[in-house]
Amino acid sequence: MKDKISKTINSFLSLLKVLKNSTILLNVKGLRTTNKDCFVLGNGPSMNDDIKKGFSKFANKEIFVANSFCLSDHYKTLKPKYYVLADPIYWNDGLCAERNRVMDGLVSSTEWDINLFVPFFAKKSRFFDQLPSRNKHIKVYYFNTTNIMDGFSGLDFMLYKKYLGMPVIQNVLVGCVYLALNIGFKKIYLLGADHSWHEHIVVDDNNVLCIQDSYNSFAAGPKLSPMLHPDGKSFKVDELFLALSKMFKAHVILEGYSKTLGAKIYNVSSKSYIDAYERIKII
Repeated sequence: MKDKISKTINSFLSLLKVLKNSTILLNVKGLRTTNKDCFVLGNGPSMNDDIKKGFSKFANKEIFVANSFCLSDHYKTLKPKYYVLADPIYWNDGLCAERNRVMDGLVSSTEWDINLFVPFFAKKSRFFDQLPSRNKHIKVYYFNTTNIMDGFSGLDFMLYKKYLGMPVIQNVLVGCVYLALNIGFKKIYLLGADHSWHEHIVVDDNNVLCIQDSYNSFAAGPKLSPMLHPDGKSFKVDELFLALSKMFKAHVILEGYSKTLGAKIYNVSSKSYIDAYERIKII
């Protein structure tokens, strides 16, 4: 009874959030694939070795990448068809250095048609409006990132399918999997899905939570970096682990969503803490 009440409340709150924050005017709704399989590449430390070992597996496959992947040596050889940005650093004027590196990298390195996915609330950023004119191969699609809370799965999944919301996008890999499912892929293979940040955190002598940045190997900056909120305030340890919990829960939800679509998600990463998807070895 208590669980039913909780789900009722969450479903009601989700609908309110959709009415307030989501839009139905999305060009992404018309994007569908005729292919069955795709690869989703996370930026975990295991990714580089996995790509090298299994390079032949990527031939003629549609590939999702994210964040600063365009700065990687693999970008031009793999020629991914889908690119997902979800972190505010890519449209936040206060963090323009990394944003400019990625945008310039996309423009200068992309010589094939690519679909770039960006949260709808970032649409006001002039950088995304300018990208197609700077490079004719880049087409920008917007999607709602409104967090659908853990309510009744029937309602939740209906909102997902209509692009009105999604599980909490605590990590861009969640966005990649969600979009791959909605576009119509039936077999989704994840690489570089280490999700092992907790192995690399340090609390310094001033109680500042820092992370050894072994993930985004394409990004500039110090290897040991403070973990900061968008407003510059330091993360606390309890906040970090709460965020990680939400992220892992999002993968569990997406596994349930995939079953309603007749799709299958496989975690083929050589190292991963995600336990929501079936683990197989193809490399």
